[in-house]
Amino acid sequence: MKRLNNRGNNKRVYLLGPATVTAVLGLTLSACTDSEPEREYKIPSALCGTPVSPTLLEPALPPGKEITISTKPLITRKRCIVSVDGNQVFSVITSWRSEGTTVTEVAAGQPFVKLDNVVTKDGRYAYSDRGAVGKVHCANPSMEFRKESQLFVQFLTNVKAKESETKDLITGLAKAVAESDECTHKNN
Repeated sequence: MKRLNNRGNNKRVYLLGPATVTAVLGLTLSACTDSEPEREYKIPSALCGTPVSPTLLEPALPPGKEITISTKPLITRKRCIVSVDGNQVFSVITSWRSEGTTVTEVAAGQPFVKLDNVVTKDGRYAYSDRGAVGKVHCANPSMEFRKESQLFVQFLTNVKAKESETKDLITGLAKAVAESDECTHKNN
């Protein structure tokens, strides 16, 4: 690099040598040709026993090599944790709340579903680009005392997705939970 002094106005002019230009151009071009990280694992068709379409789940999961799924059941809620390459990236929680609880009240406790984000007209779903909450229609709860409660499903993801994709995913999860053993208990 050569420095020239423009004598009349104290401005310095720098000339770049061919090696500098080549290096800068090479870095710029290599940045453009690097491929996106790939997803090497198979997207699951169920989360902790609840069927979910891999097509709905795909936008909420990051690229990586290995996926693991674990469950943390409690009395009033069940948490399903998805990790990719050892990092927690997605979680689904089903929880029983008192009758009359709204989706916005549940969303208020979620870090990525803000109350100014989208809530459906029927009040069943609230969603953003990083999470969602849905009210589940639970026709025949597995435990008698839950007939006086309301079931919700919610998820959080580390991946930004389109809001339309998170709405589709929460709708699919709510339907799957409504069809699960949690809501289709047969009294004998």
